[in-house]
Amino acid sequence: MSDTPTSRSMFSRGFLSLTITQFLGATNDFLLKTVLTYGLAAAGMWSAMLGEGGQVYPAYCLVVPFFLFCVIAGQVADRRSKQEVAVWVKKVEIFFALVALAGFWLENFWLCLLAMMLLGIQSAFFSPAKYGLIPELVESKHLSRANGLINMLTNLAAIIATVIAGFLYVAYRGPDAEATSPGGLLWLPGTVMLVVAILGLIAVKQMPKLPAANPKGKLHFNPITPLLSTLREMRHGGTPLFILAILWSVFFLMGYMVTLILPDYTTVLSINGQPLNEEQVGTYLLGPLGLAIGVGSLTAGWISGHKIQPRLVPIGAIGLTICFFVLGSLPDKIWLVVTFIVIAGLFAGFFIVPLQALVQKLAPDESRGRIIGTTGAMAALFEAVGIGIFQACKQVFEMNSQQVFLVLGGIFAVVTTVFYWKVRSRINRPEWQ
Repeated sequence: MSDTPTSRSMFSRGFLSLTITQFLGATNDFLLKTVLTYGLAAAGMWSAMLGEGGQVYPAYCLVVPFFLFCVIAGQVADRRSKQEVAVWVKKVEIFFALVALAGFWLENFWLCLLAMMLLGIQSAFFSPAKYGLIPELVESKHLSRANGLINMLTNLAAIIATVIAGFLYVAYRGPDAEATSPGGLLWLPGTVMLVVAILGLIAVKQMPKLPAANPKGKLHFNPITPLLSTLREMRHGGTPLFILAILWSVFFLMGYMVTLILPDYTTVLSINGQPLNEEQVGTYLLGPLGLAIGVGSLTAGWISGHKIQPRLVPIGAIGLTICFFVLGSLPDKIWLVVTFIVIAGLFAGFFIVPLQALVQKLAPDESRGRIIGTTGAMAALFEAVGIGIFQACKQVFEMNSQQVFLVLGGIFAVVTTVFYWKVRSRINRPEWQ
């Protein structure tokens, strides 16, 4: 296995380092977000602090920094070596994990929420470097499979973190399921996060050094100016990058809404006559969803082979539309819910992998970080819209969480229609391959 950056196989040291780094980073994000979400969900110990639907606030703490900083981060990823950026953000993650450790230990919910926002900033700077590194570390013919593998490992991290977070939350809360303040192992959640952050730094340091793509590029600290100019470039540049960015963003809108819906199933589903607890939500709902998205992503990469297959996008969109309408109408039988969550996850993998590979391939080398950063900012905006839709459904329209799936089904029905209207005539063009 070569140690040089000229080795661009999927088994090179550089790409393996990136996959492990991404796996560990996603683990930490999901650990903190899920522990806080459980505490704020309908039956959580902090549920009274922020009211009905309060679990949206940890999600906002991830989304808002993405919108504010992702465009700036994209410019930095072009001006500096993306490998250097990755090392820097992993060093910072250790400090942010210490903030979370202090918050949990001091029983300070707001300090934990601050740590979530700091991790959101860190993720915003890592995202353009991460997605920009893939075409620098692997050959173009491997892009679909590389993205499929990255997505699979990211979702595997989400599964592991979600399941572990359920146990961490219960251990932190203590044996009293109706407690309104922690009474268990106060040091445990933050310590686990700190260990994961240290392992992430060790992993990223194994990546070979890479040159900067555009060291003389401009750096605007006002995110709006480069955001608007890059969007114009994507829209009028003769490629479908703008449409791809919108579809990519809709995927993250869906992801955030689903991860907000499922923790509330503690009040919807039961096993042997007993309501689901937080550990079981992770084990029976969020875990299978993450695994299914990972398997769907890996399958999409395998089907694509050495090409990019945009035809998988409408297949994924149609499948998601059907699954969301079914999930919004199902009786409260856990095996039915799990079945359609798994099917939805498989279609989600088909939807996202070709989009990621196309953006990476079509973006010019010298501005790839900026374009991916702009796409990340768009995704953050759509995520905020998704969180707002969830909040409105719960607080304004007084819908239960299961009914929110019907709204999500309607959104994907529109996405499927728009895809065929705007994209179908261009799907066989050479640049899409």
